Amino acid sequence: MLFFIFNWKSYIKLALESSKKKRKPSFKNQLNENLKHKVADFLISKEAYLDDRKFEKLVQQLMLGLGATTSEIPAKNKYKDSIADVDILANFVHLGLQIYVQVKKHKESSDEYAINQIIEAIKIDNEDNSKPIFGWVITSGKFTEKAQNMANDNGIRVINGDDLAEMIVTVGLDKFDNWKRKPTVAMYMC
Repeated sequence: MLFFIFNWKSYIKLALESSKKKRKPSFKNQLNENLKHKVADFLISKEAYLDDRKFEKLVQQLMLGLGATTSEIPAKNKYKDSIADVDILANFVHLGLQIYVQVKKHKESSDEYAINQIIEAIKIDNEDNSKPIFGWVITSGKFTEKAQNMANDNGIRVINGDDLAEMIVTVGLDKFDNWKRKPTVAMYMC
C-alpha cells in the first residue's frame, strides 16, 4: 500500500516542472513525476542489483514494451577491430526500422565514447545507407555536453537516467515482470 504525504514544497516544484512541460498540475502528473524520480534513483542504487548485463536486459525489455517485434543482445565480438558496439538490437518490423542501442550504466556522466560506438556500428552495418537504422544511447546517469552535441550532430538519440525512468513508468512496470527470462514476442501478445 502506498502512502502519500502532502508536501507543499514538492507540490510547487512539480507544478513548476509541469508548467514548463505545458502540463496542468494534477494528481496523476504528480504521481508520475514522483515515480519517475524514484525509478531514476533506484536504477543507480545498490538495492537494484543491476550489473551491466542486467541493465542491458532491462533496456531489452523496455524496447519490447515500446513495441519492438524483437529485441536481442547481439554477440559482443561482431565488430572485432573497431570501437563499434551495439548492446541491444531492436527490430520494429511493422515500421520497417531497426534501433541500435548502446547502454551505459553510469552514476555520473557518459561521454562521447558511447556515441562513437553507435555511429561506427551503423556505418559498418549500413555502408550504403539503404536501411532505416536509428541509434540510441541510454545511460542511467547524464551525458556530457560534448556527448549531447555529438549525438545531435549525428542524429543519435540520447536518453539520460531521468528520461529512461520516465519511459519505464510510461511503458508500465508490468512489462518488466519477466525481465530475467529471455524475452519473446509471445510475452506481449496477450
